[in-house]
Amino acid sequence: MSKQLKYRIKEFKVKNNLTYEEIGNVCGRDRNTVCNWTRIEKNSKFSIPYDVLMAMANLFGCTMEQLHNEQVLEPA
Repeated sequence: MSKQLKYRIKEFKVKNNLTYEEIGNVCGRDRNTVCNWTRIEKNSKFSIPYDVLMAMANLFGCTMEQLHNEQVLEPA
C-alpha cells in the first residue's frame, strides 16, 4: 500500500521541468530539504513554512492550496 503524501511538490517539479536545487534556490533552502518535503506523509505533524509554500506556488504557477494533495491538478 502506498503512503499518502501531504504535498504535491514532486508532481509540480516534473510538470515544470525543475530540479530540487532550482526549487531550493527560489525558496532559500537546499535541495536535500526540498527533497525531504516531497516525502512528508499526509498525517504528519510536519509542515512546510507558509513563506516557502508561497514561493513554490509562485514558481509553479499554482495556488498554495493546489500544492496540498487534496487538490486536483488542472490540465495545461
